[in-house]
Amino acid sequence: VYGGNTESMRVKDRLDPTWSVRVNWQNLWVWAQALQMGAKDVDLDKPPTLSQFASEDYQIQTLAEKASIIARRARLPSANNQVYTLSWVSSSGKQYGRCHP
Repeated sequence: VYGGNTESMRVKDRLDPTWSVRVNWQNLWVWAQALQMGAKDVDLDKPPTLSQFASEDYQIQTLAEKASIIARRARLPSANNQVYTLSWVSSSGKQYGRCHP
């Protein structure tokens, strides 16, 4: 599933996932007609192989791939990863420590 927040959307090229196919409203109309006519190898995830659906050297990610990348970048140390180490003891005998990830 891709985000739908632009004037035209892009879908991954089924032959080369590092390339994408731009789909604007005219192409969407052609795609819908191909689906309605029952064209071979055309479904909601695969556009027709016509000249209107030319592949371009522009890589995109699905929403799941983007979420995975964001999650990897945003990983914070959890409470289970915290280690308490003794840093120093005051002159009154109180022990002070520090949490380290």
